[in-house]
Amino acid sequence: QLCHDLDNTKPLQRVKTESPMLLLSGRHDPITPLSWAEEIQTHSRASQWMIRDHLAHSVLSTDVCVLQNLYKFFDEPQKKFNYCQ
Repeated sequence: QLCHDLDNTKPLQRVKTESPMLLLSGRHDPITPLSWAEEIQTHSRASQWMIRDHLAHSVLSTDVCVLQNLYKFFDEPQKKFNYCQ
């Protein structure tokens, strides 16, 4: 996974976009910190952020509910993704 090679001590490069984004974070992720997703969300009005409290890294491969409902975000990205909560 590419994220294992990222230096999480350096700040992210800021890019503003109006494209819909779904940010998925595991609260206990040691590789990609919550602060990264928080930073991205503050610069993208069309983003949504879901924090999975019981997970660490790789939310999609460990949270079956999120994976099974992900198509709903792609079908209607402007709609609130509040499945599996």
